[in-house]
Amino acid sequence: MCNQIHSFFLFIFISVVLGLTGCSDDPTGTDLDIGDVSITITGDIEKNVSGGQADFDGMQTGQIHSWEISLNDLNPQTYSLVFLKIDTEQFAQPGTGAYSLGEVNGGFDAFFDNIVGNFDITEYSTFSLCETGEAGGTLTLEASSASVVRGSFDFTAVKEDFDENFDCQVLGSIRVRGEFRALPRRSI
Repeated sequence: MCNQIHSFFLFIFISVVLGLTGCSDDPTGTDLDIGDVSITITGDIEKNVSGGQADFDGMQTGQIHSWEISLNDLNPQTYSLVFLKIDTEQFAQPGTGAYSLGEVNGGFDAFFDNIVGNFDITEYSTFSLCETGEAGGTLTLEASSASVVRGSFDFTAVKEDFDENFDCQVLGSIRVRGEFRALPRRSI
């Protein structure tokens, strides 16, 4: 039951965060630096992505502290990739180094949404409720400052659901590799 409550809260939190990801009131036009993204996806989805928006931000909602790197393409949006760290204790922006994805205690999780059209969204994640050990990988931060976060990643994410008996089932998986240069998120 605790896992279901945690999962529900995490889903709501990520939905709100993803909704705020692309908003900006910056009127500078097409010369705006929005970061760099390069991604290769294999498995259930075969896709190469080059270009898009990359930003990072730390937030606090009640007693929950979070820090994320968000990668998206634009016009049309075909994917969203978020690296998210959540804790009940306040923490500083992560520094350079390698971070495990998909570990329960204080690490990062990765959430990849494949978007087809306006309403066909399939989510894969290193946050696994089935606990099969299939999901996980590494996020490597090569630079981490107030003005830029640059790094690479290589992870396996799973798509999961519950059957009619509420048994967790893995419905598919993808491997996601790439690199990015993210800039601070601009205020709305």
